[in-house]
Amino acid sequence: MDKLRGSFLIWYGKNLKDTWQAKEAHLVNKNCLVSLQLNFSLDMWQPEPIQEETVNALQPPPNLESLSIDIYCGTRLRPHWMTSLNKLRSLEALVIVNWDRLKKVGVEFLGIDGTIETKTSSSRLILFPNLKRLEFHSMLMWEEWEGMTGWSEEEDSQKTITIMPCLSSLLIHDCRVLRTLPNFLRNTPLKELVIEVGVIFIFLAPVAQGCRKGRGEWPKISHIPNIKVGKEFVQNDGVYEIDDDEMPSVASTSSSAAEDVHGSRIFFLIHESVKGMKFLLVLDDVWNQDCLKWEQLKLPLQNGAVGSRILATTRKEEVARMVGAFTDMVNLEVLSEDNCWALFYHIALSNREKK
Repeated sequence: MDKLRGSFLIWYGKNLKDTWQAKEAHLVNKNCLVSLQLNFSLDMWQPEPIQEETVNALQPPPNLESLSIDIYCGTRLRPHWMTSLNKLRSLEALVIVNWDRLKKVGVEFLGIDGTIETKTSSSRLILFPNLKRLEFHSMLMWEEWEGMTGWSEEEDSQKTITIMPCLSSLLIHDCRVLRTLPNFLRNTPLKELVIEVGVIFIFLAPVAQGCRKGRGEWPKISHIPNIKVGKEFVQNDGVYEIDDDEMPSVASTSSSAAEDVHGSRIFFLIHESVKGMKFLLVLDDVWNQDCLKWEQLKLPLQNGAVGSRILATTRKEEVARMVGAFTDMVNLEVLSEDNCWALFYHIALSNREKK
């Protein structure tokens, strides 16, 4: 199995306290893998925490070119290999999805101390040397992305540290409370920065307000030729596009944005209605197999309390699998003819005498 090649998906759905399977995989030895996706997709209200030992056992192999880590429930980057991602020398794409509890991405993400004064090595250090694409999706509690205190590449005369020298694309999607960007972005060769809203809220993250001339984030990103915030370009092919006399507090209010408002409000009301509450939601006779619509509905429901449940009935096994009913699916037998007639009589002829 160490000769496993190409792309690989590991989906941990249950029993995350059991680490022996993760250890037996010897993932770090799969040197021929080029793409890996780790998905820790529990039942969305599963109370059992992901064990650090389990995640540590899934250390990626060193030659990866693409890595995606989905639905990690930790509050910080604890597993040791997550603070050593810069050692994946071939990594070109890194995608972080649905880390709902993470509030801060600190310098441990770079795998170094945050202050230049504490760096004692005189040799040159290149962090994420081949990373070209970096994406963050649905980090709902992420507030802070910390840079390196007291350091800038211009003042580092000996060029002892270089960070992401090949980075060309940065996407921040539905990270609604993020306040700042790290200072090292100003020295990356970024060609594109996109900050997008989610499916529920049309309001952008606070960091978006700083992405204008004369504002806090602008010195870090002004060199990027293409900057898109919400549905409008701040900078397009190096040309500044914004009328700074306009209010930039929300995404574009064009007709296409207006069409999204009604749906966004519905999802917002669901989000607020279930906040902190334990609920049972019954979805009867579900036919729609659109995974995107299911994800849109599921997201606001995650605001409910631990122990909440969804009961869905459907005639399609594909729908049952889409909503995550892998082990809790109940297949009902077809009613007998006698039971069908009894049900028909009860509903349609309940006021008449049987003959």
